[in-house]
Amino acid sequence: MMMMMMINNMRIGLFIGGLGLIVLIGCQKNPADTIVKPYPRLFFAPSVVDIAIGQPARLNLKLEGVKEAVFALSLRLSYADSIITFPDSAGLQAGDYFAPGALVFARAENSILHLSISSLQTQPAAGDSNTVCSIVFCGLATGSSPIRILPDQLDFYDMEGENINLPALEISAAVINVR
Repeated sequence: MMMMMMINNMRIGLFIGGLGLIVLIGCQKNPADTIVKPYPRLFFAPSVVDIAIGQPARLNLKLEGVKEAVFALSLRLSYADSIITFPDSAGLQAGDYFAPGALVFARAENSILHLSISSLQTQPAAGDSNTVCSIVFCGLATGSSPIRILPDQLDFYDMEGENINLPALEISAAVINVR
């Protein structure tokens, strides 16, 4: 009799445990239902360029994962002006992130390139995940020059001219090797 009660208790325990497992499995989230939102990032493509002295190197500055409508941006890039040079403002073109006709300003001074790009007021604000601009540098001397975006000199603006805060922005550098 005692043995019968133990077997029944074990069966009941297995049944309850099995139900618990079914409930837990049923409550588990499907990985396909979980959407991972990438952090916004600002990066160069390509990230490494090899050129010869006197040869141009084109870098595309790209912005991904920003959901706010960006109307303008201002930034500074550092580079080794003993290795590469930024020829003039003709070496900077707005990318497809901004509508055609965007205003572009560039000035190189003491290894710092100051860039500003803005849509015109009659144009829509920028979209999501595209090329912000294309920058051309020229090889000056043999060596490697990192191209770094200075985070404390980087600002994004909405259509009203208000600063857009992107605290989780991932910023990546590029390198131009001159051989």
